[in-house]
Amino acid sequence: MNKIKYISYLLLCQSIYCSTLIIPQRSIILASGTGFQSTTLGDNSSANGYQATAIGYNSKANGSYAVSLGVNASALYNGSISIGTDSKTTNNYSLALGTSAQTSGPNSIAIGYNSYYI
Repeated sequence: MNKIKYISYLLLCQSIYCSTLIIPQRSIILASGTGFQSTTLGDNSSANGYQATAIGYNSKANGSYAVSLGVNASALYNGSISIGTDSKTTNNYSLALGTSAQTSGPNSIAIGYNSYYI
């Protein structure tokens, strides 16, 4: 598929419902987001919150305006951001940045490998 057709297809998928698209040898998968104006990219990823974004294998963005980037990254509450493999936010307006970084308190920040904020 040439580049212009591919970009056109991606734009079309963003404006209407698309389930799963697999392009051989490139491992690009677009998954459907159930949240209004949500965006997902990656196998088994889900964006269930309003304007949520999930990018990466098994990435989850469940809160409104939540963002998760990375394999198994989870931004589970409103306004939370989770970036890194296995990173996780479990309260509103929190940031987890780094592999296995986790936050559990509201308005909290965890930065770095295996960091944790309660």
